[in-house]
Amino acid sequence: MCRADSLSIGRLITDRGIVKLLISITKQGLISQTFFTDIFLKPDNQQQPREIQMIYYLGLVGIAAFSITGVIAAGKKGMDIFSIVLLGVVTALGGGTIRDIIIDVNPVFWIADLQYLWVAALASIMTFFLVRHIHNVYRLLLFVDAFGLSLFTILATEKTLLLGFSKPIAILMGIVTGAGGGILRDILTGRMPLILGKEFYATPALLGALVFILFDAFFPLHDFNRVYAITVIFLLRASAIQWDLYYPQWLTYSQKK
Repeated sequence: MCRADSLSIGRLITDRGIVKLLISITKQGLISQTFFTDIFLKPDNQQQPREIQMIYYLGLVGIAAFSITGVIAAGKKGMDIFSIVLLGVVTALGGGTIRDIIIDVNPVFWIADLQYLWVAALASIMTFFLVRHIHNVYRLLLFVDAFGLSLFTILATEKTLLLGFSKPIAILMGIVTGAGGGILRDILTGRMPLILGKEFYATPALLGALVFILFDAFFPLHDFNRVYAITVIFLLRASAIQWDLYYPQWLTYSQKK
């Protein structure tokens, strides 16, 4: 095969349509379930498209971010290092695990690639030793959680689309993934889940996922679609934290006593 033919095939492989085709073939059992993972989800594989590399590394960043929030949330509970690291790992991996179980992805993402588990554990351990030197840790928790929510919502939305599911399902799985780990964290630490607070939480995730769906429909191969959508979610959530933004009274429900 000549060099020109190799370059043409390389460009073809990076097309999202080819990615979807391979996933469809895998789901039908025509090739092994590890085929897609081995080719596209390992960052050290030379055949891996740049687009999938970005998704992979952004996912690792999101894992680290949510691990940090788990450690911060446990800070005032008097937990030992093992319990805190376990909480950080559960927070980081919980939302994606729920998503993969619902849409029947086998194996679950962190079982297929243990780097997610190691990143979660390492980030939790480092935070355990560093966070005690930071003042106003609750505010830090809110902003790091907003960052994790932004990343996971968009990455999960994109993953669900690539697996061939409809756009409404992709949006729902994005919100579940983005909020799921935080809900588990808050329940395990005895806090009211942030999603149940009056500030915008799920709404930024919903709007960001919609923005990504629209960009993906009109500009399907644009490199910065996910960056724009992640930015939308983070800015909306950060604004809600900073200026206490919430729905007007007529859009909320409060049962009369």
